[in-house]
Amino acid sequence: MNEVYFIVDGRVQPKQRPRVYRNRVTGQAHAVTPKETRAYEEKVRGAYIEAVEGQDVKLEGALSMVVNIYCQIPKSTPKKTKTRMICGELRPATHTGDIDNLFKAISDALNGLAYEDDSQIVEGVVRKFYSETARAEVTIREVDG
Repeated sequence: MNEVYFIVDGRVQPKQRPRVYRNRVTGQAHAVTPKETRAYEEKVRGAYIEAVEGQDVKLEGALSMVVNIYCQIPKSTPKKTKTRMICGELRPATHTGDIDNLFKAISDALNGLAYEDDSQIVEGVVRKFYSETARAEVTIREVDG
């Protein structure tokens, strides 16, 4: 298999910075990934496993990843504006997270599962749109040459 497509339902959770704590007794520091990030990464892994139907599929070599992020339209949006959002005339520019943190949450979650390491990704495209339902559509493809 040289391409995998899957959908992660729900709002995309941007990758949060780890919290660093220092042990008062030993003085050693350790980092803890926030629970929201861990939960979203688990959701991404689950969606990937479901898409490959339980097979052990690991993409190899150079990879291309396309992530289309669909942000839910607020319920209070006027009908005229809502129509412009759905047809792509208006795109989400605020309150959805930095595009690099959104991509990182998905690419890091798939380390060791879809591919050995996210350093294999040589091409990445991330786009944000509005939709009736929040989700992320992910396509990962092996790149020839």
